[in-house]
Amino acid sequence: MKKLLYHYERIYESWVFMTEKDVQNHTDIFNAFSAETWGEFRKTIPKEDYEWISQNLIEDQFTEEFWNDKGTPFQPPDDAPFIHNDWLDDAEYPPYLIFLQHDHIPDAILKKYGEKQLTVHDGEYYQFKKEVIEHLLKELKEHGFECERRDDLVIDMW
Repeated sequence: MKKLLYHYERIYESWVFMTEKDVQNHTDIFNAFSAETWGEFRKTIPKEDYEWISQNLIEDQFTEEFWNDKGTPFQPPDDAPFIHNDWLDDAEYPPYLIFLQHDHIPDAILKKYGEKQLTVHDGEYYQFKKEVIEHLLKELKEHGFECERRDDLVIDMW
């Protein structure tokens, strides 16, 4: 049985369903941006994301005197202070989990209970209104899903 965690997201007025792995990945990302040093940031951020995101952050934090002669920024030492410069507020990283839930829920259920919504910057997502939750949970269970409501998780990552 595949397990999904779910939560009601007030900003998008929708139920959001995610796997434990995706929630943990987003938790790691949010924790990384709370790092005090570059070493702590490197240890916490998913390695596949560090390569591209670090260059943007380095360019924001360090002047050109720290770049090598090819124009590529250096890697800050582990003890260098890490300042995220409101990256999480301004960037589309990490994506809100509502934009990923279609990866986990069968198309037939998405179309039956969800309303496809389109945003200007983030693309499309399926909105599940509050009143469909009982039927939605029942159908997910019939499709082999175990669903656990988790209102205790950090709301920003939903």
